[in-house]
Amino acid sequence: FARWPSLIRPRWVKVLMFIAVAGAFVASWQVAERLMDLPLPPSWVALGLGAAVWWAGLRGTRFMRREFPMSCLTVGDLLRSFVPQTPRFTNASKFSREEIATRVRRIVIEQFALRESDYREDAEFVKDFGAD
Repeated sequence: FARWPSLIRPRWVKVLMFIAVAGAFVASWQVAERLMDLPLPPSWVALGLGAAVWWAGLRGTRFMRREFPMSCLTVGDLLRSFVPQTPRFTNASKFSREEIATRVRRIVIEQFALRESDYREDAEFVKDFGAD
């Protein structure tokens, strides 16, 4: 069964992580070249430290995953993530698109304190509903 799409980190967090990894890579490469008695090539040291900084950045920024992925900008996009395009199960208890649409509609109206008339599937969460 389809599941809720995973939230992602904001773009600025990804950019800062990239800068931190690149900085660690360059700095460790330069330090490793100056220390000639290392048993490993400088490239391995730089790759290892870059990977460690990337892993620490991913672990340290988990709490910042607050944005929907670009594939889920509208209510309809979110709804499509719950309804598989091709049925994988023949079980009669599977929800129909209409049942899921009704539940998503009810949840969105309740969570964003909307009037029934303000809800539409092509609405964007941020622009139309004021989500941030």
